[in-house]
Amino acid sequence: MADFETNNGELEETPLDPQIRKAINVSIFEGAFYTGFFLLSQGFLLTSLGLYFNASELILSLAFALPVAFQFFQLFTPFILDRIKSRKKIVVVSSLISRLPWIVLAVAVSIGLRDAKLFLYMFMISQVALTFAGNAWNSWIRGLVPENLRGRFFGIRNLGSSLVTIFATLLYSNILDAVVEPYNYLLVISIGLIFGFLSLGLLTIQYEPPSRVFGALAGLKACLKDANFRKFMFYAFLWNFAIYVSAPYFTLYQIRFLKLSYSIIGFYSILSGAVALPAYYIWGTTVDKYGSKVVAQIGIFTVSWLPFLWLFMAESTMRSLLPIDAITAGIGWAAVNLAVFSLAFEVAGFHSSAYFSLFFSSVAFGSIAGSLAGGYLGEIFVDKHFSFIGFDFEGIKLMFLTSGTLRIASLFVLRKVKVRKYEKPRIVVQAVLAAVGRKMIAVPRYAGQAVQSGIKKAREREKRSS
Repeated sequence: MADFETNNGELEETPLDPQIRKAINVSIFEGAFYTGFFLLSQGFLLTSLGLYFNASELILSLAFALPVAFQFFQLFTPFILDRIKSRKKIVVVSSLISRLPWIVLAVAVSIGLRDAKLFLYMFMISQVALTFAGNAWNSWIRGLVPENLRGRFFGIRNLGSSLVTIFATLLYSNILDAVVEPYNYLLVISIGLIFGFLSLGLLTIQYEPPSRVFGALAGLKACLKDANFRKFMFYAFLWNFAIYVSAPYFTLYQIRFLKLSYSIIGFYSILSGAVALPAYYIWGTTVDKYGSKVVAQIGIFTVSWLPFLWLFMAESTMRSLLPIDAITAGIGWAAVNLAVFSLAFEVAGFHSSAYFSLFFSSVAFGSIAGSLAGGYLGEIFVDKHFSFIGFDFEGIKLMFLTSGTLRIASLFVLRKVKVRKYEKPRIVVQAVLAAVGRKMIAVPRYAGQAVQSGIKKAREREKRSS
């Protein structure tokens, strides 16, 4: 974490306090373990768990939105910080509470209780608790990691999370297919809880630097007067509306229409995660060098075309389109997940906790509005078929079309947000491709040098022995 590449391409050493350095390393490992727990509330795992508990399309849509929709409660976090003063206490206690409902769901599975309302209520409690941890954690990390290392830090942290994503997705998907129901769901939830409590243990030993606490109400008012931040809030609303209007339907389409097994779905998730591994590191260094906004624009542009790809998805085309989707998603979402989060740090002003609470509230409003719209439209269109100019298609694909159009619209909103460090996307893409090309060219050269060196040493040993 101590080395970073400057604009001149030289490597410089950034001195860090040993306590800070240790806390940064702990946070990287904590993020990796947390991912194993976090996956329970994402993608095909959440869909399959919801279907086990007999959840309808509307409940599934709400469940997908809850992790982000409850970010609205982060508006209250600055007031809690004013009273408790310790971000670490808020994060640890909230994280502990978030794990407990999953124990209830594990017990429900073990006794054969399949109640959609129980599933939704327990999931709601877990996500509300995580919401209060989120803002405090962001403020904690903002004070912990130096600004010139944040891109690299989040890149490496997300790299570790991607490794766990690959391992855990492979494990979870194989368990769902190989172990008889309901023990497969019980085993998946239990393993997720093990990951969750390991991450909680690391949070308890992570150092918290002193923080400057501001009046919560004054901080919120100052943020709302920031015109640039209001543009960023509108972008956050529109982007999350675009994502969550179709969030559960990609997995649902794979299960119901393409009739894919959980192992196959998991394989493509693993492929996407494997592609994201080097992408996180590349985008992390790019953020440090060129800024967060341009990387966010590149990532959003990349993933905005994926819903249109799904318009052509069918049993006859999925063998060629699913790999394209997985690889493109790995590259694009790595940029989005890293850069948009880093951009929030960059746009946030002095009252960081207030900025974060308003930002995540915008995310919450967008996600819940998108999920409600998606759930309502899904119940109307999912099981219907349409014909247009001789082209027959499933009604669920209207959800993909809506999402893709809105994703592109959000890109134009993001262009209006001002940042201190920015470069044109075309120039950054050329620089990234050139850097990747140099690395790829260097690999066989270094490999050849290593082989030649090995042969030379072997010949020298042979001469000495003779």
